[in-house]
Amino acid sequence: MAQGQYQAEGRGNQWFEVEGSVVGLLSLGHLFLLLGKRVTCVT
Repeated sequence: MAQGQYQAEGRGNQWFEVEGSVVGLLSLGHLFLLLGKRVTCVT
């Protein structure tokens, strides 16, 4: 029973890491979009 609980926690931790990387990519993309808009406005 404890082993099953540990496996479930490990799975949740892995999903959290994947979700975190996705959020990081989205925020990076948002920053690049803002920088691109600023560059096009300056030029």
